[in-house]
Amino acid sequence: EITTEIEQENSGVRIRIKDKGQGIDEKKIRNLFHRFYSGEQEAAGSTGIGLHLAYEIIGRHHGKMEAYNGEKGAVFEVFLPQFELKGKL
Repeated sequence: EITTEIEQENSGVRIRIKDKGQGIDEKKIRNLFHRFYSGEQEAAGSTGIGLHLAYEIIGRHHGKMEAYNGEKGAVFEVFLPQFELKGKL
């Protein structure tokens, strides 16, 4: 089961994606966003590029992405700052 939470904050929006699985090995969390890191998913055909790409795209929008273990399962949290459009679209 996967759940999402979205919170509006003064400076942006925070999105949490949670599962109720076994969580992520603490030793592997620091490598999750590295390019080509696939952990134990290599056998499943993972290339290790998806989380890295998401991390880079969010970072280029001045946001942040992190992963940690919640009460039960893994949590991926994304923060995207609010910005003001200036000029015409």
